[in-house]
Amino acid sequence: MREIERSMPSGIAFTGYSGYRLLYNEAPADYSEVFVYAGREALERIKQRFEPNDRIPNVIVLKCDDVLEKEITDKRLKSSSVCPAQLFVDLWNMNQWYAKDFVAALSKRLGI
Repeated sequence: MREIERSMPSGIAFTGYSGYRLLYNEAPADYSEVFVYAGREALERIKQRFEPNDRIPNVIVLKCDDVLEKEITDKRLKSSSVCPAQLFVDLWNMNQWYAKDFVAALSKRLGI
């Protein structure tokens, strides 16, 4: 996953497992997917760098809204990751078995 994370183009925001790892410099569990938010230009660069995989996708690209896209463009993201609140929501909605480990770790960090 680290190689995929390093290969991401500029203009994206990490979320999910990578977002947590980049924000807090740890991963409560191993993970096998990289989730990012991207605008149209970054999406095209991602498509050029990563071949589609019909079996098990491990690069998941979400469309970012205008507010997040501006934060990305203005380079206001810490560690190229979404903010902790958005990260919590995204992790909460992930269905991999290890998502609960990330949610528990983030909940502890946020005091909730």
